[in-house]
This record gives sequence, structure tokens and C-alpha cells, in this order.
Amino acid sequence: MTHRNLTPSGLARSAAVALLLSSCLLLAGCFKSPEKFWIKQLRSQDAGTRLRAAAMLSRSRDERVIKPLVAAIQDEDSDVREAAVAALAVIGKPAVEPLIEALKDEDPDMRARAATVLDQMRDPRAFEPLLVALKDKHAEVRAGAASGLGKIGGARALEPLLAALKDRFPSVRARAAEGLGYVGSKRAVEPLIGLLKDDNAEVRLGAALGLGTLADRRAVDPLIALLKDREKTVRTVAVSALGRINDTRAAAPLVEMLRDGNMDVQQQATRSLSAMKDRRAVEAMINAVDDPDWHVSLGAMSALPQATGQKLGVDAAKWKAWWAKNKDTYGQPAKAQ
Repeated sequence: MTHRNLTPSGLARSAAVALLLSSCLLLAGCFKSPEKFWIKQLRSQDAGTRLRAAAMLSRSRDERVIKPLVAAIQDEDSDVREAAVAALAVIGKPAVEPLIEALKDEDPDMRARAATVLDQMRDPRAFEPLLVALKDKHAEVRAGAASGLGKIGGARALEPLLAALKDRFPSVRARAAEGLGYVGSKRAVEPLIGLLKDDNAEVRLGAALGLGTLADRRAVDPLIALLKDREKTVRTVAVSALGRINDTRAAAPLVEMLRDGNMDVQQQATRSLSAMKDRRAVEAMINAVDDPDWHVSLGAMSALPQATGQKLGVDAAKWKAWWAKNKDTYGQPAKAQ
């Protein structure tokens, strides 16, 4: 929405103003309960007021604020919904049971959002209720449940999430794939590799996220193939996953991703290359420092300092000279003096 400043700094200012107002009213004796005041403001017709109220209620330790905040995750304004979610996450454990109860709400949107908040809170009490929600007749509820089960349930979530990979709705398959990354089981690797060829980009994205979290080397070649995906977000996540796995087979393909037409992909390629300290990976970056495409040369020289520990700036000649002097001994243990 354009009529409010919803940048992080804008939200911070709004919260600061709200805190000042609350303090002033308390000092003046205008009301006895700041919680009651902000709960009332949470029902305001003005979305900005509701946003500030949600931010203020996150500071409260009064459990009376939980029910109104749970209701606010249904707010018509997305920023208010996000603020309510954030407030409940800050409140933490006292909010878990009311959110579990919200999983039984008649409104599927409420059930889905409750599942999403429980996903962020990662409380073990939510595992069984989310397992039930994974069988909900509404796909958005199943998707919300799938996302949290892997983070909360660990190995217990493996079989339910593997089954959810076959759900006919892409959103459920995508969230199940992402959740399997948190389960940490090697049994999830091959099924996730299979999903990298799914017709739906969201599913391919979820599978790449899951594989990046698992960091299993079996995924390297399939993820390299995914670097040619038509969707930039999928390419970005594939580049990130390869960086997390940190296998030198990916070094040259990641250098090539510095040529990608999307800046997010280029920047992620630089970050992924920075983590690669193996000799072959460094050599691939050195070979790129004088590439005629400035995206490639600059990306390589931006990654090399972290990868090598050398600070030679953006001078291709210096990097070439350093490598010529050190390539034969690079990566070998230092000799004792």
C-alpha cells in the first residue's frame, strides 16, 4: 500500500511513536491498562492504527492480548497480518495453545494462517495438531502444516512429508519439499531430486530449498542442471543450494551464473563462490577475473577475497600474478618453520 511508510525504518518509527504515546498516557493517568487500549486500537478502522497496535501488543506479557492477536492474523491488511504474526512469535509459548485451537477454526484461511505462525514458533506441542492439519481438505491448510512439520517433528515428520510430495496441489508439494530439508534424512534426497523436474516452478523452488538444507552431494549435478531454469527465483535458489553443498563440480557453472541477466542470481553466485576454498574452485574464479563481461570479472574478484583470504581488490593483474606464484602450493598445509 502506498499511503503508509511500511519500510522497516517506517515500521520502527511507528512502533516508537506508539510506545511514546503509551508512555505519555500512562504517566498522565489516562487509563489503567495499556493492553486494553491497544486491544481496542486493534479493531480500529484505520490499518495504520491496527499496525501500531499489533506492534505494541507484542511487548505485553498479559495473556489477554493473545486472542485478539490471533484474530488479527485474519486482518484484511497484509501488513497488519504480518505484524500480528510477528507479535505472536515474540510472545512465544503462551500463544501456542490458542494457535493450536485456531487450527480447528471453521474458516480455512484462519487454519492456514495459524499453521503458518506455528511453523515460525517451532514448538513441539504443535506437531500432532499440524499432522492432523496435513490431512485438511483445503490445500492452503495442508501447505501451512507441511512447512512446519519438518522443523518441529524431525524424523517423525519424514513419512508424512514424503507422502505429501504426491499431493495434487503444487503449494503442498513445495512446502513438503522444503520441510523435508529440516528433517535431515538422506531418504529425502532422491524424491527431492525428482521434484526438480516438476512442471510447477514453486515445487522446483521448494525442492531446491530442501536439497540445499540437506547439502547432500548427490544433488550437485541435478542442481547444476536447474541453473538453466526459466524462472529467476528457481535459478537463485539453485545457486544458493550449490553454495551450501560446496562441491567443486559446481565452481565453473557458478562462475557462468555471473553472466545471468538477473542481478539476484549474479549476487547469489558471488556469495556461493565465496564459500568455495578448494583449489579447483579458486582456479575457476581466477580464470574469470579478466573476462570481457564485467559482471563475471567483478563477481569473481568479489568472491576471491573470502575464498582465499587475499585482499587484492578489483585488480585482475594482481590476482593473476598471485595465482601464478601460489597455485602449485595453494591448499597445501603450511610447512613447519
